[in-house]
Amino acid sequence: MDPVTASYYRSILYHDGQDQRPVPPTLAKLHAWTFKRFQAMGAGGIISKQAALSVALMWMSMTSEGRAFARENTTIGELFCPYDETTDELTSNENLIDWDAVPLESKVLVVVDQKPTVGEYIGRQSSWIKVLVNGERKSFRSHQVQLAGA
Repeated sequence: MDPVTASYYRSILYHDGQDQRPVPPTLAKLHAWTFKRFQAMGAGGIISKQAALSVALMWMSMTSEGRAFARENTTIGELFCPYDETTDELTSNENLIDWDAVPLESKVLVVVDQKPTVGEYIGRQSSWIKVLVNGERKSFRSHQVQLAGA
């Protein structure tokens, strides 16, 4: 990887293009594949800043190493769907529960930081699930909420 492209990735990952930490190996592998595809398509041998950002976001969302890096080092890490390495599957409940069909005031389990809390389902707004927890209205991502007893 050329130094200019490496500085793009370091700027994205570490907020400093001059940082000397290495680019993670799986990101470098994804970059190499992207670089070869650019050349095969006749797009040249230069990865733009926009392409580097796309590759880094894809790495953070699609690999376990990238998701772990995003959770630990970025402010957007919690947006990426958690990945269960034991089953090799995404653990999102978004496609499993039809929240529009769930009756209001149904008991739900909210799992944040591995600590389950019981609450009542009070609605949905976009991709956020509204839950009443200890008398307080809170919003959670759908992968953090499951039906109690399910």
